[in-house]
Amino acid sequence: MCCHYYLSLIAVAIAYSQWFSIVNNALSDLGHAIRSSVAPIHNLGLSLGGFMVGVHAIYYILPVSKLFGYILAFPAITSYR
Repeated sequence: MCCHYYLSLIAVAIAYSQWFSIVNNALSDLGHAIRSSVAPIHNLGLSLGGFMVGVHAIYYILPVSKLFGYILAFPAITSYR
């Protein structure tokens, strides 16, 4: 699945938030765990979108430089315990 599907969860969070104004608020206000009821949607979209951007970056760099691709992938693989 492409990144824009996951990042569109941010738009869903904006649509479901009654108090959010694109002019008066920052997007990070949607992710506040206590003050925002749409924080799980917003944070899930950011997390999955960022992960997929990283996957695509590694996928496209591997044919060009395998060493650089493995260097990019190594911290992601070793950070999970």
